[in-house]
Amino acid sequence: MRLLALHTALVVLLCHLSAVRSWGLAGHQIVATIAQTQLHPLVRQHLCSILPNFTQYPSIWPSSPQGRPNTHCHLAVLAGWPDNVRFRLPWSSKLHYVNPTDDHPPQHCTYGEAGWTSDDNILHAMVNYTQRLTTETGYERDLALRFLVHFFGDAHQPLHLTGRARGGNDIWVHFEGRKSKLHSVWDGLLLNKQVRQLANYTSRLPSPRIESGLRGDVYDPYIRWILKEGLGQPAIKGQEPLGWFTNEAPEWPSCGTEAGRGLVVQQTGQSVFNDQDPSAVDDTDLPICPYYWTKPMHPLVCEYAFAHPVPEWEPPSDDLEGGVPEHPPSPPPPRLPLPELDTPEYLGRIDADKVIQRQLAKAGVRLAAVLNTLLLDEATRAVGGIMPVDWLDEGRS
Repeated sequence: MRLLALHTALVVLLCHLSAVRSWGLAGHQIVATIAQTQLHPLVRQHLCSILPNFTQYPSIWPSSPQGRPNTHCHLAVLAGWPDNVRFRLPWSSKLHYVNPTDDHPPQHCTYGEAGWTSDDNILHAMVNYTQRLTTETGYERDLALRFLVHFFGDAHQPLHLTGRARGGNDIWVHFEGRKSKLHSVWDGLLLNKQVRQLANYTSRLPSPRIESGLRGDVYDPYIRWILKEGLGQPAIKGQEPLGWFTNEAPEWPSCGTEAGRGLVVQQTGQSVFNDQDPSAVDDTDLPICPYYWTKPMHPLVCEYAFAHPVPEWEPPSDDLEGGVPEHPPSPPPPRLPLPELDTPEYLGRIDADKVIQRQLAKAGVRLAAVLNTLLLDEATRAVGGIMPVDWLDEGRS
């Protein structure tokens, strides 16, 4: 009887941990699934030459004359893998975020003007793993893709773009009446509430491209909502796509028009590489520019994430080299009730301005654009040059 009770308790505990963990994965899986819906079908198929077999699934799109399903591989299956191996690969932990020097939102918001606390950060990691996706083979290429998919998600979570209070991990608040870290609120709780409260989009969209990229998850309606209401997909035949983001979304994958990022012009007129320029990370021939993309997103940290009533005080961070606080800690304020963030003042602004939806959509669209650019030629050669025509327009109603 005792053994049975112990076994039952263990099962309940494991189920609870699994549920918590799966919600923690939701943001990354949503980004990866949005990207999956935007991938060229040959790229989806070609992913199977990179990812392991357990990511394979039968896809009804594009339809074949024989009526046989295609074999595609799904990015979302391994979207959370880099978080799971942090303890096994401790060197990778610092690659999930960037800490701008002298950044203390909301009072003082800087993003690279004074440099970074370390060049081992998500900006350099995104460029590195994009490069490795083009040069590595076998398991190393598989790992590069796993990290890249994950880092696109992290880079679009605002609290991964600041070092204050370890990205909000040292600040405690209430959300829906429960005590939580500010980072956890932004990593999952805001999204979880939106997914839970969405009552429509449970029916399939008239787009085999989109529906063949969904996995039957609890957040599928949320993805349909973002694609339809946000990106205007699938478009109604004969009409321009209409959505929250349709005017801005075509520019999301762009790296801008200015040439020579990371260069300075001397009085002689010669250009030299400037290591002190934070945009220097973007000086690459790859279709990726993490600084250019994330700099306009950093204000979200100040305007939304650390907005009132988030506490201004937090424990001082330790000097990593000396093991002691860099500055004498200020005394904590008198014990006050933790602020509730599920309010019109805080959460209401985030919902009204579609902050979470925009960030997830941006990450997915940009990830798909990078993978289509890098892999489509290779994927086309692998099937002898056969490429579906107007693939993005298939299934329009």
